[in-house]
Amino acid sequence: MRNWSTQYGIEFKRAWRLDFPPMRPVIAADIKHYDENSRSRDISVCAGVDFDKSKHGDANCRFWSNT
Repeated sequence: MRNWSTQYGIEFKRAWRLDFPPMRPVIAADIKHYDENSRSRDISVCAGVDFDKSKHGDANCRFWSNT
């Protein structure tokens, strides 16, 4: 029998943004299940800001804080 893992996540980005600097608050969660560890769960929650790329060219810049 082979070991397996499953990963899924969700991300919420606010519709409104701050004008200066042009950024939006973001929160995300990532959940992983591992069969090799008796189907244990690994949960990661992140929060940060996403800078609007319209003012910074094509690059997207994010600053995150993880738990």
